[in-house]
Amino acid sequence: MPGAAAAPGLVAVFARFAAPDDDVTGWGYFAWYRQAVPGTIDAELARLKLLSQPDDPELRHQVARGEYNNDNFEEAARLYAELLVTRPDDVRALEGLAGCMRRLGRHRAEIELWDRALRRSPQSVMALGGRAVAFARLIAALLGHEAAVGV
Repeated sequence: MPGAAAAPGLVAVFARFAAPDDDVTGWGYFAWYRQAVPGTIDAELARLKLLSQPDDPELRHQVARGEYNNDNFEEAARLYAELLVTRPDDVRALEGLAGCMRRLGRHRAEIELWDRALRRSPQSVMALGGRAVAFARLIAALLGHEAAVGV
């Protein structure tokens, strides 16, 4: 009701507090959200189709994204890297692999991948934003917060 003062602690009853789910950087990526978003079924169907269509890049993208969404970052990175062997200019694969590197704490590799994606697609919002965040972590590390950001 307008003008009414909220009781202390009332917000805590209704708000959902999320602790950072990245042990390396301490940043929150909200694993609970990724796990709640339906995508696992599509990824598993794509994985089955991939057995009979191993050269289909779209299926490989779906499986890689499914692995990422299930916090299987090593497997997602492997799948994205496989895509890049045959499609080195695949910006979505570069962005996906950069995200995996971030989650695995390999931040220098992440920055290199964002740069590579930007060379292929200079106006990619995903790559621009990812690179900016990666550099923010790097700057924090240079200022003496290495343990907090995992660089």
